[in-house]
Amino acid sequence: MFDRRGEVTPSDPLEFHLYHLARYWSRIVGFIRQYPGDPERWMDGNGGQAIRIANGFTESAINPASKVLNEWQIYKVASDATFHKRPLSGDDIEKASAAFERFLVAAGYNPWLP
Repeated sequence: MFDRRGEVTPSDPLEFHLYHLARYWSRIVGFIRQYPGDPERWMDGNGGQAIRIANGFTESAINPASKVLNEWQIYKVASDATFHKRPLSGDDIEKASAAFERFLVAAGYNPWLP
């Protein structure tokens, strides 16, 4: 079952982490839209921790000379704010997710396509 990489998720390390980050952000945004009363709960829970960890792995996979590094840094500021800003609003989380989407566009990667 685990003989070959890339059959379910991308085998490229950067794409692998971007693929998962897209899904984590999608879930958290969906949760805050369904249950808007306590946005900190979603970022302080497992989903937020998954984003924090994936951010670290993704950042280490980005070439420092890459033309998309600036867009990544803009995203990281927005993402980090969701972990440290209190009180946190649903809009803060949506802004971080939108910054991640802009990074994906700049990187030319669509994690929703096979």
